Amino acid sequence: KGGFQKYRKNENMTMSGFFRRNFTWAVQYSDEYAWTWTECRKWFPCEYRHAWQKNILKKNPTVPGPYVGMAIPGMEDAMSYARDPWKYAFNLLKKSKNLKNLLKNPDFEGSDGKLVLKPAPDSVFYKKLPDWSTWQAKRSKGTFSLAAGQGIGGSNAILLKGVTGGCAHQGIKIDPNGAYIIRASAKIINRCGASLGAQWRDPQGKWCNHSMNMAVPFTEDLGNGWKRATLVIRNIPEKTQYLNVMLNSRAGNAEDAVLFDNVEVFSMFEKELAVAPHLEDALEKWQKDFAAREKAGNTLKNEKKSRPVPRK
Repeated sequence: KGGFQKYRKNENMTMSGFFRRNFTWAVQYSDEYAWTWTECRKWFPCEYRHAWQKNILKKNPTVPGPYVGMAIPGMEDAMSYARDPWKYAFNLLKKSKNLKNLLKNPDFEGSDGKLVLKPAPDSVFYKKLPDWSTWQAKRSKGTFSLAAGQGIGGSNAILLKGVTGGCAHQGIKIDPNGAYIIRASAKIINRCGASLGAQWRDPQGKWCNHSMNMAVPFTEDLGNGWKRATLVIRNIPEKTQYLNVMLNSRAGNAEDAVLFDNVEVFSMFEKELAVAPHLEDALEKWQKDFAAREKAGNTLKNEKKSRPVPRK
C-alpha cells in the first residue's frame, strides 16, 4: 500500500524490481551508506524486545512471513545487486546455464534475417551478415565480411579488416528499468585495436545519450588467441529505447584486423525471481500453517451456518 505504488504501476515494475532500482540508485549516489527498513517483516532472524514489534508482524496475515524475502521474493537479490552489480552479474553467469541471449545471429551462423531497427543513415547492411549493421568513418577504407570457420571452435565469425575507425553493431529493445550483461569474444590479427561497446538509441531509432556511451577492451584470455570482454549495464539513460552492441575496430593499417564471435546480451532480471533458497523451508512451513488456519476458519464458518436458528 502507499502512494508510491502508482509510480511502480505506471512503469509496470514488480515490487522487488521497484525496490532494486531505487535502492541501487540510493547506494550509487550516497557518499557513505544507504539505509532501508521494514515495519511488518524482518530482514533477518532476530528476537524482538517489545510487544508492539511482535504484534506488527501479525499485520497482513495473508502475506508470507516473518521475513521480507518471503513476503516479496527477490529482495535478497535486489540487495546483493545494489551492493555489487559486477559481482552479482558474474555469479549469475556462473550459476545460470539457461540465460537467454537477446541478440539475433550472435555467432554469425545465420543465413538471412531482418534488423530490429532500420540501419542508421551512415551504416551499411550486408546480406551475408544478417541482423548486423556496419559503420566506418569516411577516412577508413576497411572491409566487413563473414569469416566462415574462423570463429571459436571452427564456427563462423565476423572479420573487420583495415577498419581504422568503425564497428559492427546491433540494436535490441530493452527495459528502461532493466540491467544487462554484454559479452563478446575477439581475436586480434597483427596490432589492431578492438573493444566491446554499448551505445543508445531513442524510440525513433536515433542515436542519443552520447555521454553515456561505454566501451571496454578484450582482456579475459580464452586461449588460441581469443579474448573476451564483459560489460555490465546497470543504468539505462533516460529516453532510451534501444541498446546498441558495438564491436569496435581501430586498425593502424590495411593489414590489421579483428575477428568477433559469440556476442551475447543477457537480462539479469528477465523474469520475476523466486524466493531465495535459504528461505524455501520457512516459506513451505508458512504455506502449510496458513492452509491449516484457512481450513480451520472455513470449518468454523460452516459450523456456524449449519446451526439451527432458535425460534423466538
